[in-house]
Amino acid sequence: MSLRRPARLLCLLTLFALGCAGLRAEEMREGSVFVKGLSGSLTADGRQLAKHESFDPVGKTIVSGSSGHSCLVFSNRMALVLDPDTTLVVKSFQQALPDGSARHTDDVEQARSEIDLKLERGGFALAQVKPRATSTLTIELPQCTLSGRVSAMHISLDTVPPEVAVLEGNLRMSRKSGRDLLVQSGQWLDLSMTSHLSQRDMLKPLDAVHESAVRSETDVAEGNYKLVFFTPSASGWQPQVRILKTATQNAAKNDYLIRN
Repeated sequence: MSLRRPARLLCLLTLFALGCAGLRAEEMREGSVFVKGLSGSLTADGRQLAKHESFDPVGKTIVSGSSGHSCLVFSNRMALVLDPDTTLVVKSFQQALPDGSARHTDDVEQARSEIDLKLERGGFALAQVKPRATSTLTIELPQCTLSGRVSAMHISLDTVPPEVAVLEGNLRMSRKSGRDLLVQSGQWLDLSMTSHLSQRDMLKPLDAVHESAVRSETDVAEGNYKLVFFTPSASGWQPQVRILKTATQNAAKNDYLIRN
């Protein structure tokens, strides 16, 4: 027996409403960045940034000074601790509205995000909550392009040799010539060797000493993103800083990042 017209109309309206709800959950908007820690100079397109300032990073060139470190927390809860003399361009940053599935955890990204960064000099330590399977991070380097999902890593263009060290996650390295290469958890990539054909020349396992040094950097980034949350607002994203019971003790370890 076929549905009567009112019942059929109600069914269609319900499906339409559900579809709109799904679209809203995946609505993408530009992300925001919060200056969580500041030591030394930090500018965006030449403008001096202040500690605990929130700003729109898309299209801006962020430059750190020659002394100290600074910590930026992105609204998808990805933190970057910038090395001195770093130049970083945020080419794009799109983020979906939270869908509610990760509301009660600090360990999972609230919604998918798409970030495209360009590192021109210097480096940074990165830590973030577990990315969504649909999220993407792209990092353009002078030697190659990295893309994938990662929770803890360090990149330096100024070390000898320049390197990418991945603690947690996977990144695909693409280059102008030669096949792609997958950098996995516990591996480091020698950026001075990206023109070589042999994977053995470029990719090596992290030894215990190297891994410990990298983790000391990413732990600082992780400790800072855990203190910052973002909620959607009419104008973008509203940052909120929380103080944990252990924050006072942690602040003593990372005083230059927590308070001036």
